[in-house]
This record gives sequence, C-alpha cells and structure tokens, in this order.
Amino acid sequence: GAWAELDDEMRDALTRFHPFVESMTNKIMDEAAQASRWLLASLLAVNGGPLVAALSSVKIAATALQVAGPSWLVGVVLALLVGVINLRIGTCGMRMMGDYVGKIGAALSTGWIQMPDWERDVANLDRRRKWPWIVGILSATAFVVGAAAVGPHLLRA
Repeated sequence: GAWAELDDEMRDALTRFHPFVESMTNKIMDEAAQASRWLLASLLAVNGGPLVAALSSVKIAATALQVAGPSWLVGVVLALLVGVINLRIGTCGMRMMGDYVGKIGAALSTGWIQMPDWERDVANLDRRRKWPWIVGILSATAFVVGAAAVGPHLLRA
C-alpha cells in the first residue's frame, strides 16, 4: 500500500482506534476458534457416532454397512478437513488483523502509515470462506447416504 504522513488529526484518531483494533482482533480470534471447534465437533459427531453405532449393531446387514461405513468414514475425513480449512482461514485473517495492528503501532511511533489494501485482503478472505461450507455440506451428505443405507435395516427390527 501507499505511504502517507500522519497529521495531528489522523494521529489522534489512530491513538484512539489502536486499542479498539487490538481488542477486536482478540475477540475475532476467540470467536473464530469457538465456531471452528463447534463445527468440527458437530460434523465429527454426525458422522462418527453412527459409524461406531452401526459397527456394534447386529440389526444392520453387512451389505448396508458396506455402503454406510465408508460413507460415514468419508464424512469423518471431510469433517477433519473442514477443521483444517477453518484453521487456515482463521490464521490468514489473524495475520491480516495483526498486520493492521502493527501498521497502526508503527505509524504512531514513526509518523508515517502504510495504507492497507482492504479490498484485496477482504477479497482474499471471501474466496477462502466458501470452502468450509462446501466441504461441510459434502460431510453432511456422507451422513445422509450412510443413514439411507442403514435406515431400512433399523426399521425392520
């Protein structure tokens, strides 16, 4: 980004804004971590729970398990992939926010600020944010396929 010299008005604004950006960065980090953990735990439970239950059931035919087992196993792997993707997105976002906090701190000490390229950074995060949804939907679909395979066997009990 371009460099600009700080005038007194901008320096005062950045002095007031800097603590807010730091606290918001910490809050966003915490919320992103919580959301990632919740999503990962949910997808693992949705796919892993039925896999364990089906493997210990005598009511489910082996042919149904041949479809459901791999389906739920794929769902578990996809759930783990969602966790990894969310972690990478969170890391990227936190790096971006940390960079902004660093630029503001440097500007306050030097009198010069490097203007961030907001549009580029937001577009970069937007491109990445679709992947957890896509992989999460695939993981949920794996659960549905597995449930459809074993469902009729459980109803016959």
